[in-house]
Amino acid sequence: MTKLILFLAALTLSLSSHAATTGSVDLVAEAPTSQAVTASTIATNVSNLGLAAQTDVTFGEVVIDSNSVNGFRLSFSSLNSGKLVALDNGGAFVSTPAATQQIDYTFKLTSPTSGTLGAGLSNATNLGSATNLGVGAANYDFIGSASSVTSALTFGMQFSTATKTLMGGLYKDIITVEISSL
Repeated sequence: MTKLILFLAALTLSLSSHAATTGSVDLVAEAPTSQAVTASTIATNVSNLGLAAQTDVTFGEVVIDSNSVNGFRLSFSSLNSGKLVALDNGGAFVSTPAATQQIDYTFKLTSPTSGTLGAGLSNATNLGSATNLGVGAANYDFIGSASSVTSALTFGMQFSTATKTLMGGLYKDIITVEISSL
């Protein structure tokens, strides 16, 4: 009889140790933040630079695509610290420009002219305001909680200058446009 009882106890233990259990697995997949900025130059014919003030001359446009949930920042920086600098005969910047071979300008990003800003995002508060790129990058923050993507959002880029005596020739600056997630 003792042997039978041990067998039944072992069988009971064996059955109870195989009771059903549950678990969970997290399925996590990342949709990468995809952002693109396309800048293009618009042919600008400013034939009287220096002789007359230039006001809000459109010289390019920027097209933005972004799926950033918390918005994005556009940054604009100037190679020549916010100055148009004379070019030499070879098309390179004059290495040490005199005061009459450079002119300060202000930069402006216009309100969007076409495209779609992601639902839930707000336009940057400084759109349309003149910025001096000589003191650092101009940042434009489009913030909020996006529920749709920003698509083909197009902005104009403008510059303005004062009247100044300049040496004749071509003048240039290079503006770098950068986009980042907030």
